[in-house]
This record gives sequence, C-alpha cells and structure tokens, in this order.
Amino acid sequence: LALFPITVALFCLSDEIALVLLGSGYAPAGSVIRIMALAIFLNLLNQVVNTQFLALNRPDMLTKVTGLSLLANLVLLLLLVPRTLFGIHLPGLSYQGAALASLGAAICSFITVRIFINRLTGIRMERRLARHAASAAVTGVALFILATVVPATSLIHLALYLAISYGIFIGILSLIGEFTRDDLFYVGSILNPGQMREYLRNELKRRE
Repeated sequence: LALFPITVALFCLSDEIALVLLGSGYAPAGSVIRIMALAIFLNLLNQVVNTQFLALNRPDMLTKVTGLSLLANLVLLLLLVPRTLFGIHLPGLSYQGAALASLGAAICSFITVRIFINRLTGIRMERRLARHAASAAVTGVALFILATVVPATSLIHLALYLAISYGIFIGILSLIGEFTRDDLFYVGSILNPGQMREYLRNELKRRE
C-alpha cells in the first residue's frame, strides 16, 4: 500500500526532484529517477512474493529467479550501455541504459516469480493488486496535472506533493472499498510512537 504513492511521486516529479535535490546541472537525471522508481517498485513487490518460496521450502526456486534476473541485467547492460561491443554498434545509452537494464531485470524477475508461484501453488496475481495499480495510475494523472499548474520548486513542495499523492491514493481506495476503517487504525498504530515503543518493549521482554 505504501509503495504506490511513493512510486507515483517519484515517477511524476522526477524532473523536479532532480532539479531541487541535485541542481540544474543534473536535470537529465530526471529520466533515470523515473526509470529507477519503477524498477525499485517491482523489486519491492517481488520481495513480498519471494517469501512464499521460503514458506514452501523451495529456496532453489528463489535462486533460479535471482539467477535469471542477474542474467537479464547483464545482457541488457552489455546491449544498452556501451556504444560498441566487439565492433558492433549499440545504442550507447550510458547511465540511462544502466537504468533501463535494472528495469528490464526487475520486469524479468516480476514475471518469473509469478510463473513459478503459480506452478507451485496455483495462486495467481491478486485482483486487489490490479485495483491498487489502477488507483495509482489515477493518482499519477492527478499529481501530474497539479504539478503542471503549480511546479514543485522546493523541498517543501515535494513533501507536500508526496502527502497529496498519499491522500488521493487512499481516497480512491476508500471509495472502491479497498481501504477501510480497520486499515486506518492499523496504519495509525504503526505510526504511533507510543504504541511502537510498547511493542518493542514487549518483544524484548518476551525474548528475555
């Protein structure tokens, strides 16, 4: 749940983030931030599913997924980054090529993980994930329009737009019944410092 709004903000405000955090000399880095936001997002989603391999006592499948991802990354790096390789002319995309290679590897891992899990358990990708993705897309459109009207030119603007991204996303989920009052209480309990301190204290006492 927390990943979608952050990814949307990074994707839609990548140019502004590069300008505010790195300066005008690094403005082209916006495209890299946009690509890496998607790659990191897919990798985080994969981490959630990867635990199922361990729960099924099939770490060998996780090793295969990791190997395929590394192979895809290496091949894409060789094809996209250099200008020439063994006398063959290539795109020579440099750092953008490296970012695209990371995204390609993440996509490869995302697909193979779900194919293997489906073969082992018969479980397919949840429809709820598709609803969350659609909600994130609507959030992205709204955030893009807002940033076009009022450009983000400072850290305060970026923080405000991130908060707005969360607000729009959670609002849409609430309208379609994907975010309930129980979810709100759960998130509040996680963010509550007092409850978190009490939880850690109880965990430490239990281990003692």
